Amino acid sequence: MHTDSLGQLIDRLIIAQLKVWHYRQDQKEEAAQVEGEQAEGLAAAIETYLWECLSGRRVPLIQHHLRYHDHNRTEAWRPGKKATEMIPESISGCILRLVETHAGYWRAQSRIQALKKLIDTAPSITEKHHFEQEFIKLQRQEIDLANQQRNETITQLDHLFAAYHDARKGSA
Repeated sequence: MHTDSLGQLIDRLIIAQLKVWHYRQDQKEEAAQVEGEQAEGLAAAIETYLWECLSGRRVPLIQHHLRYHDHNRTEAWRPGKKATEMIPESISGCILRLVETHAGYWRAQSRIQALKKLIDTAPSITEKHHFEQEFIKLQRQEIDLANQQRNETITQLDHLFAAYHDARKGSA
């Protein structure tokens, strides 16, 4: 975890907490317990990271991610809409965006699983082809967009924390 940025650590914590919730929904308490312990470890890592940065023992990392689409111009693959929405201007806004993004990602994955079942049970080649086209469209529009939003939000969160760190250091 020493190579993770604050945004990456928070992102991993959100994923762990969502897994706990889903495991409990599926009544898989043992798996929820294991994932809960992972979440506790990530929460402790976040606290350590913040403490080390704010005490001057660590420089905040900014993780730059692969961009799937140009934030300001790409509309061709998703007519009428930009590839991503505007990224929040606060750390708390970024955390909320990450939670929303992961929840949307989970919903998209559930729809994709349901579509895969339809593809497997389709009685004709024509219907299978139609379902496969819908699957590809859904995957591209929702999964790629969610990953792009996640990556951009993590980078923004890292930039905001680094700016806070620098301002705090400058006023000391």
